[in-house]
Amino acid sequence: SFSAIFFRYQKEAANITQDLEACANEVAHDAFSLVRTIRAYGVEKEETLRYKHWLKKLTFVNVRESLAHGLWNMSFNTLYHSTQILAVLFGGLSIFAGHMSPEQLTKYILYCEWLIYATWRLVDSFTSLLQSVGASERLFQWIDLLPSSQFLCKGVKLQQLRGDIEFVDVSFCYPTRVQALVLQRVNMSIRSSEVIAIVGPSGSGKSTLVKLLLRLFDPTDGEILVDGHPLKDLDIRWLRRGVGYVGQRRQVRR
Repeated sequence: SFSAIFFRYQKEAANITQDLEACANEVAHDAFSLVRTIRAYGVEKEETLRYKHWLKKLTFVNVRESLAHGLWNMSFNTLYHSTQILAVLFGGLSIFAGHMSPEQLTKYILYCEWLIYATWRLVDSFTSLLQSVGASERLFQWIDLLPSSQFLCKGVKLQQLRGDIEFVDVSFCYPTRVQALVLQRVNMSIRSSEVIAIVGPSGSGKSTLVKLLLRLFDPTDGEILVDGHPLKDLDIRWLRRGVGYVGQRRQVRR
């Protein structure tokens, strides 16, 4: 039972360690990629504290994992040496009683040592295997993900994309915040070659409109029409090739 608890803890510790390392690396990556902005606002100390925060958590998990491994080794070594002492003690009594010869006792002790050592090596290898399984578990979750339904079905490809866009009673909420409607019954028509600007405070759904048009998300209610055709019926790859998009965080890709 102790071995089962230890193995389960090793696997969970590997998962937690991987997540904490990812968080720490993300903070470091953001700091290096935005180093000019950080210098401009003078927040180097705050960014350092953010990084130390995740490193402290990682250190705490690693220390607990080391303590658990040390406890496991101590218990196993105690069992190993106790077995030797008991074998010599009861074997010596058996020799004095005439039930066993010294040669038989020596063979028995050697066999016990070989068996215990082999068991210890096997358990140690199994521990390393569980750590690897815990670290790669998240990777296999990503591998097992099914592709989006947008790419499974071939949609309609129009002969010519004019660019008439219409939002009809469009409502939307993000999957992580189903109680908060970002858009509510939005109606809007944009004609081909028409230049418009959508103005509003932060969080009012300006970027969300563009994400819905690119089908990065689907509306919770209502529909979007492109040249009179429902957006969800169009071939998503064909549509995106005809759209020019510059995000809030601009990145140039060759």
